[in-house]
Amino acid sequence: MDQPKTYPATDVRFGVTRSSEVLYLTGGLVAHPQAPGTLLIGPVRRNDSIVYVGPNRSADAFKIAAEAGAYFVGSNRVYASSPERCEIWQPHFGSTVDVEQSSDAWAGIAHAVSAAGDSAYSDLSRYLSISLRSAALRLREVSQRHHEQLVWSLQAGRKPGSRFSNSAVLELYLAIHSLVAEMCASRDYLAHICAIHVNAKDGTDSLARLIRWIEERGVNDAPHSPFASLLTAANGTKQLPGWLFKLGEMRNRLMHRQPMAADPDASVLLFDVRSTSLCEFGTVRLASRSPRADESDIEDPFLSLLRFWIELEVLARSCAANAKYPSQHPVIAVTD
Repeated sequence: MDQPKTYPATDVRFGVTRSSEVLYLTGGLVAHPQAPGTLLIGPVRRNDSIVYVGPNRSADAFKIAAEAGAYFVGSNRVYASSPERCEIWQPHFGSTVDVEQSSDAWAGIAHAVSAAGDSAYSDLSRYLSISLRSAALRLREVSQRHHEQLVWSLQAGRKPGSRFSNSAVLELYLAIHSLVAEMCASRDYLAHICAIHVNAKDGTDSLARLIRWIEERGVNDAPHSPFASLLTAANGTKQLPGWLFKLGEMRNRLMHRQPMAADPDASVLLFDVRSTSLCEFGTVRLASRSPRADESDIEDPFLSLLRFWIELEVLARSCAANAKYPSQHPVIAVTD
């Protein structure tokens, strides 16, 4: 691969900008950075006011959140440098390792492949990058919709165990629908790219068609491709379905059989209170309208979605490492 091309940038302006950052967790909780390495966590209602408690060391804040059943989703930084809204969302990958987002990796692959003249592979890589980025942004929206519902519940003085609904919960359902749709679009773009790797027949542009094509070839003629192995392992088998198959089933249920707003297991929001080593924290989650005996064993739907997203992110990065071309980003040079 040739050295990355340098693109000149002119009329560049330097200045000082203000920004604020919010760290989103499941359950509607958020954390606000204070001094380096410390966080305020909340919201909490005290004396009829909504406050955020701390400061706490970052590691301690996340442990406290885990005691409340909440887990880190990502951080959102808002810049106030112009009249236009400018936000940078950095989703959390489920580990502390500093890695490139899969959407950025595939954007780099699209750039490298375009320079090599492979337009079909470049286009699919770019589509995949956009879809992965869109899924990450929908994850932010799901977090924000939970947070506003928690704030409203605290302001309304809801009692622990309260089940409720309002007009804004429809926006949470729509955010979830969009998140699931974008994750499955990313799945199918990965499958379409994989079809190029294994020389599948024309029209193999989804995971279902790729799996069908592989099964039709039989065990002896199955393609030996790391890319294909990653996808088939994530999809599993009919006897032992994998997480990617289950994600597809969720998408099919939401889009074709039953929207989430009509799901009896997610028909209302449940406000609950958890005791932690710091204080009591309220949380919200989708739940059934009536209490169930096995409710404590049912995972928060947001946690299930977060788990799917992290799996997809890992899969997309692993596939990027097996792409036809390595990721290569353009170099921008500022000229006088």
